[in-house]
Amino acid sequence: MTRKQKAAVLFGCFAACWIGVAGQSLIRLTTQVVGILPVANGGTGNSSGSVGFSQLPTQSFFQSTTQGGTSSALTATVGSNVYANAIYIPYALGPISTIVVSVGAADNSSRTYDLGFYGPGCFNGAASTPLAFHTGALTGSVSYATTGRKALAISGAPINGILPGWYCTSLTASTSSGTLVLYGSTAQIAEEPFSYHVLVSGSGGSTLPGTITAPSLNWLTNYVVYTALY
Repeated sequence: MTRKQKAAVLFGCFAACWIGVAGQSLIRLTTQVVGILPVANGGTGNSSGSVGFSQLPTQSFFQSTTQGGTSSALTATVGSNVYANAIYIPYALGPISTIVVSVGAADNSSRTYDLGFYGPGCFNGAASTPLAFHTGALTGSVSYATTGRKALAISGAPINGILPGWYCTSLTASTSSGTLVLYGSTAQIAEEPFSYHVLVSGSGGSTLPGTITAPSLNWLTNYVVYTALY
């Protein structure tokens, strides 16, 4: 086949074409293709040539930074209050069963803490932002008695259907003067929509409330709480 003949075949390949690779059976393309395989052939059929979040594969691991950190990023210094730090999860997650954090200051007491994530959409003062997942009340002497990385079970795990977006990593303590400090890294900071360790609306205590109001928008360069989810 000459070059002109090949060009004519390709130019006319709109309504229906057959393509194939040597040694393999032919595949019939039933619609014009712009980088996307039609649904009839097992593709997404996205005629715009772009792929949305719902078409991306769900992941089962997320890590906010690559270092556990050496700087205070989230504490619960006053009992029954909820404190938050911003984090962005760029892809769908699930199933996950574990939250990993870096404890910079331990609490070997009977005080309990609840660590969780509100979102997606924990951004710019959004009201009634839901609690997506959390650890439930964990006793300091059991879960946070020493410093270092801690792998914490998620309540009700496994958790599926975690959508991309802004989340509020949140912490509450059962009594006043909580000593637990979760670290972020001074070597890995990011532009975030509000300052770290922000007091947010919503009554805490032994467990986090079902919803909070996201902190108001105030872009700052902040430490990111070290978090791994899997």
